[in-house]
Amino acid sequence: MVKLTVSSNVANLSDTVTADCKLIQGTSDNFDLSISVDGGEAKTEESPDLTENITITRRKPNLTVTCKIIIRDNKKELLTKEETLTVHYPPEFSESLCPDSIVWVEGNERLFGCRSEGNPTPEEKCTLDLANLPLQTTTTFSAERNMSGIYTCQASNLIGTMNKSVEVTVQYPPEIPTVDISTASISVGGFVNITCHSDALPPPTYSWEIPPHAQVDFFKDNRSITIREASLYHNGTYTCHVKNKHGNSSTPQNLEVKSGDKDNTTSLTILGFVGGAILVAIIIGVICYFYHQRDKKGFYPVEQNCNSGEIPMPEINTA
Repeated sequence: MVKLTVSSNVANLSDTVTADCKLIQGTSDNFDLSISVDGGEAKTEESPDLTENITITRRKPNLTVTCKIIIRDNKKELLTKEETLTVHYPPEFSESLCPDSIVWVEGNERLFGCRSEGNPTPEEKCTLDLANLPLQTTTTFSAERNMSGIYTCQASNLIGTMNKSVEVTVQYPPEIPTVDISTASISVGGFVNITCHSDALPPPTYSWEIPPHAQVDFFKDNRSITIREASLYHNGTYTCHVKNKHGNSSTPQNLEVKSGDKDNTTSLTILGFVGGAILVAIIIGVICYFYHQRDKKGFYPVEQNCNSGEIPMPEINTA
């Protein structure tokens, strides 16, 4: 028979526990005693009483102390006695349980995803530093983009407290893009710039759907279109498409390119009216001059009628 006793069944990390293995039947002439922890290297002696001081160095909730009786002649184990040690240790964050950076997607149900390891089991709470936004690591929530930032995660148990900084990024699909155009109506030969912008994370890629045969220049990773000299081919709809791995969106923008023929016709019409008025004025002046020269032979109110634009027949003097 063998008896195993330990000085304490509960110990903290770095504590020392004394284990005593004692032979209570038989003689030490035929048997050896050994003590081991969790199957590790055993201490063996040819003695009826074996004592071992065990320093707790492993972060493991439970350790098994084993005492064995070994037949000296053939080294066979005859009897085994075990005691369980409960080990307490403070929280500790690891990269596998609490990474330095976390990515969420807006609208998805999430857990914070930062856990610690300790015994007793720690409680964790992570708080957004600037917004004082606390999130329990075991409670689900809907991710929002304003949750992005640096969080301080704290884990606590009866033995101690541990802090860690975690960077959280909330990604989201593109917003409906905004399209800015320098002018939506232009004459042939004019200059136009069209720029598209959409808020998204990761930043979106940009592409355009433009009228057939329209020659344009693309700038700023396809965000901007420049038309240096507009032609009738440029008339139509320009649609900006934005896309990232979470979604896509688009916005159309119309551009009117005027040929200029209507403006030319209007100018010619105005010039025709002006020219006609000048010609009429010249003719009236000539007629007035003619009647003025004939004033010796007949009387007529030249000045009054000329001023009024009416040309009367001359009055003949028969005296």
